[in-house]
Amino acid sequence: MKTKDLFKVCFNALSRHKMRAFLTILGIVIGIASVSAAMGIGAIAQNYIVSQIQGLGSNTLFVIPGTRAGFQAPGSGSKLTEKDVDSLKDLPNVLYVDPIITSSKILTYNSEKYRVTLTGGSENILNTNGVDLVEGRMFSEQDVRSKNNVLIVTEGLKKDMFNDESPIGIKLKINNKKYKIIGVAESDSSSKMVGELVYLPHTTIQQYITGSDKINQIAIKTNTEEDIPGVILDAERVLRKNHNIKDSAEGDFNIQTLDTIMDTISSVTGTFTLLLTAISAISLVVGGIGIMNIMLVSVMERTKEIGLRKALGATKKDIANQFILEAIILTFIGGLIGVFLGVLITYLFSLIGSQLMGFELNFVWPVQGIIISLGVSSLIGLVFGYSPAKQASKKSPIEALRTE
Repeated sequence: MKTKDLFKVCFNALSRHKMRAFLTILGIVIGIASVSAAMGIGAIAQNYIVSQIQGLGSNTLFVIPGTRAGFQAPGSGSKLTEKDVDSLKDLPNVLYVDPIITSSKILTYNSEKYRVTLTGGSENILNTNGVDLVEGRMFSEQDVRSKNNVLIVTEGLKKDMFNDESPIGIKLKINNKKYKIIGVAESDSSSKMVGELVYLPHTTIQQYITGSDKINQIAIKTNTEEDIPGVILDAERVLRKNHNIKDSAEGDFNIQTLDTIMDTISSVTGTFTLLLTAISAISLVVGGIGIMNIMLVSVMERTKEIGLRKALGATKKDIANQFILEAIILTFIGGLIGVFLGVLITYLFSLIGSQLMGFELNFVWPVQGIIISLGVSSLIGLVFGYSPAKQASKKSPIEALRTE
């Protein structure tokens, strides 16, 4: 049978049983939509995280406590100290060094309580976080040295607490101690996930909040991106000396560039997306089994038709090809609808995240996702349509014609 005739026969057969065709592709539609949405949302999340990290600048390094063999949570076990900060400041090609301390606390104002993330650093902390000061002043080097009780709130926290009024000069309480607001900064991207940030001198947090001289991490800003390799070598040498580490293969700290951080995040989000896709793919298997069952029922219902076609000269191959092609057409159509729904779900995810939740989620759709989805749906039609097609091709024309 010619290919043109084969397609014509298949479409005629499917058009005569529209409801059965719809039920057949429903499982594929759900499965492909789930897989497509998982891939699209994963791509959006990965792009968002990478873009936020890139906003810190390509010439930024981070020193984090932990062994080289395995990651150790910042601030636990080994520690970074003021001596490390001072030593790193003396390195060539270093623009500035910023010790960073974080702590989650309750902030009180007029009996109202707010859960915030305290971020301690030097006078360069806003540059390190990639945000701008929009009102007031930044705390100075003198504020850091004197451990002054001053802080900077973000725009989001200002709006929650003071609406449109200026908060400059107002005093807030943290652990029953008063701190004066001296500035307002942009809301950091992380505020959507960990809450609004409050910036203080890191020495103030050490003295009055944590009661410890530990530093969670140290940010190093180099003059240029080209200076990074040399600064890493110098920093490792200085830190090993400070920590009395003689073996260059060992260490109780890690120095990470933004590239390594982005590679790690991309790997994590990629694995997460793959996991979601694998879970969603289960529905594809269920849909494929549904197709096989319905196609087997179709073979039983169309026994007389099969016998008539065989009596008119159709071969086993013609019959098998017809049922396989019907299954592929159904799953391909289901794949198209599923991809459309997956793209729609992904777009709505980016729209809701941007408009309602404040995340800057740019809609992206991996082209390979469409190709993979349609290819997988067609493959399912081929695999799960084979058994019914083979059964149909084996029917005897005489016995088939006797069937009522």
